[in-house]
Amino acid sequence: MGPGSIFTPKVNDKAHRVQGILTDEGLQDFTNGRARLKQLYRAIMGRDAVRVSQADTFEFLSRGELKAVKYLRRKKRDETRDA
Repeated sequence: MGPGSIFTPKVNDKAHRVQGILTDEGLQDFTNGRARLKQLYRAIMGRDAVRVSQADTFEFLSRGELKAVKYLRRKKRDETRDA
């Protein structure tokens, strides 16, 4: 929800919140997902992400890489058009 969120808009209500404790393996996969999202963002948007939050990482892992890439390409296209 804060500035620099990759996936927007986000809804701030209880139905959209998640919380949990990960296993060691799950944490490693989460960390790898965050690194992959940073790589994709840089490759598609042409700049480093201001930040990659846990929410953005969870959204990326939930959507899957293909949908996330489509989202980022659409976001880049919209930014280019609005510039």
